[in-house]
Amino acid sequence: MKRKQKITYCQDYRRDKRKDYPKGFDFLGHSFKPMSRASKRESGRFLGFGCEISMKARTRIIEEWKQMKFHRESTLTLQNLAEMLNVKSRWIINYYGKMNILSLEKLFRHLDYRIAKWVKNKFKKLGSYLKANDWLRDIKSKYPTLFMHWAVSKI
Repeated sequence: MKRKQKITYCQDYRRDKRKDYPKGFDFLGHSFKPMSRASKRESGRFLGFGCEISMKARTRIIEEWKQMKFHRESTLTLQNLAEMLNVKSRWIINYYGKMNILSLEKLFRHLDYRIAKWVKNKFKKLGSYLKANDWLRDIKSKYPTLFMHWAVSKI
């Protein structure tokens, strides 16, 4: 039987570096590990023990978006696409955003890429991904709350 208990060394700026224990661990889709943090008292940064979405959970979510194949649904309107994606985005923000909302930036950047791919397939006249991304950026400036991840992040 495999044991699930592990001793982890929580290294931060006050502790010495040790190599006999692992430095991080994953638990319930979160990855706990040493991270660079902004200092509240000074303008510098320090090493602290923090939490973010794990790579395994990030990969699983991206795979779910790929399996949805919404980028091929050119019959959808932007509003329909937003309603479809906001259900999943709300869950992601509520679960993973409680600890560190900034760690979701990379994940939501990937979602924006997939939405731009949909735009490119919907509006063939745009032609390239860059033009589709510019069009999407324009929509984002006009309707910043259309997609839930636009409203909560600084992407």
